[in-house]
Amino acid sequence: MRHLRYLKLVIPILVIAVPALVVIAQSNSSDAPTVISAVAPIYPPIARQARASSDTTVGIEIDREGKVTSAESKGGHPLFRKVAEEAARRWVFSEASSGTKRKAILTLSFRILPSKTPVYEATSVYYPPYKIEVRVLEPVVNQ
Repeated sequence: MRHLRYLKLVIPILVIAVPALVVIAQSNSSDAPTVISAVAPIYPPIARQARASSDTTVGIEIDREGKVTSAESKGGHPLFRKVAEEAARRWVFSEASSGTKRKAILTLSFRILPSKTPVYEATSVYYPPYKIEVRVLEPVVNQ
């Protein structure tokens, strides 16, 4: 019985503390490149017509100056992979203190919102450190 009370106290603390420690560790890591400029891709018209949504991950390599030297789609809907890679190549990161190439994984989320959503909510949103969400309003269906 005592162990059960102890677990009820410890588990919520761990649920809050562990993610916070991970964020602190990532922000203090000297290897983690800092984003200077994040570029949102354009929602492909064919994906809008198909009403497709997806999270697309792109693995990138960053040179010492902070420029993306390669971008390769690692997952997501095929309609989004090419535009995600093109946008990822245009991201800019902080310069590295050492001469080694750095790697990161970007997440580009493509979302279609209901047409009644306010227009200001249909803009792209950046979520640090490496995620951007592209939002568009639901396409009008011809009747």
